Amino acid sequence: MQIREARESLLFSKKFGNKKTFENFEEFVLANAMFKNSILSYAKCFSSSGTGKISIDANEIILSHTVTYKISVGDFDKYFELFDYCSNFIVTQVNKKTDKIEYRLGIKIKFN
Repeated sequence: MQIREARESLLFSKKFGNKKTFENFEEFVLANAMFKNSILSYAKCFSSSGTGKISIDANEIILSHTVTYKISVGDFDKYFELFDYCSNFIVTQVNKKTDKIEYRLGIKIKFN
């Protein structure tokens, strides 16, 4: 859910950030807040998790960003690639866990 939130927040930020100039300060604040939320949601994927929970190894990817008053829409494609990579990793890990549970219990697990 966190990686999906990161992606959706970045899409929203890009929507406002693609404008040549902000019509009002609130648009800048919203675009900037969604960008920051995207980064925070992404970072949550690396936080500690309990036994049996999936988290991403922080040694795999390093992402840094400096504070700016300009929305760096040109760099967003890199973030989308990163979020897609993380999503694929998470799906793979969930599938591995699910396969083990299915084998152990002898049942088929379906996702909605």
